[in-house]
Amino acid sequence: MNDLHLHSTASDGTLSPSLLVRRAREAGLGTVALTDHDTLAGIPEAAAEGRRRGIAVVPGVELSLPHAPGTFHLIGLFVDPGDAGLAAALERIREGRAERNRKLLERLSGLGLPLGVEEVEAEGGGVTARPHFARAMLRRGYVASEKEAFDRFLGKGACAYVDRLRLSPREAIDLIHGAGGVAVLCHPATLLLPDRAGPGGLAHFTAGLAALGLDALEVWGPDPDGLSETRLLALASATGLLPAGGSDFHGRSPREVRPSGRVPDEALEALRERSRRYRPSPGA
Repeated sequence: MNDLHLHSTASDGTLSPSLLVRRAREAGLGTVALTDHDTLAGIPEAAAEGRRRGIAVVPGVELSLPHAPGTFHLIGLFVDPGDAGLAAALERIREGRAERNRKLLERLSGLGLPLGVEEVEAEGGGVTARPHFARAMLRRGYVASEKEAFDRFLGKGACAYVDRLRLSPREAIDLIHGAGGVAVLCHPATLLLPDRAGPGGLAHFTAGLAALGLDALEVWGPDPDGLSETRLLALASATGLLPAGGSDFHGRSPREVRPSGRVPDEALEALRERSRRYRPSPGA
């Protein structure tokens, strides 16, 4: 089996890229994808550890797109880490994150919950995200759990929430394809869309993304939240999408001991074959 959705300390995970790969090898996985938020910085370390441990590492990245009421994330799998267009776009997104983080610190301070930028950055790696704020708030005693930090202050619609620069769906899909990767809609339950046909439903939303070039839908995930594997496989088939998936491992909770992806080899190979569509021909 394989796991195509993992996070490391390069973004908001708690394990270094190399330790993450070692844990995946211990779990008996054959291939993993490192899909940190807005960065490819952990790929070289993960790939080197994969070569040492005999486990394949797929370069990937996760992008957050605008959506209401839930969250909308796309993953790029098999992207070229050296692609200049992708690198420039990710740098621009990270600059947007930095601006959001400054505003978030101001809002928290105004609520009587001051934090220093250094203590927040100390909670993470190369990309500082809201989970790092939650950990810093917990360490300060402002909240009793990271969940409380999100529910009361950091989550969408909460009193300290600040949005940031995000790509449109077309921009994100084109960016992934331009870097030779396949675009995957991940954890579809977090879109908070009703599972029905017609405008406003999950099937209609997914079909619209397929028309923009979306390649795959996460079917095998950590928690379907009411969307069964059978239902998601049917949805992928109906919209012409390949099935994908992964554990979305961050290592933040006691249940996350090691990656636990359930993507079969045939699905992995179909995704790999799709990625060849977006790579320049030799000599082109």
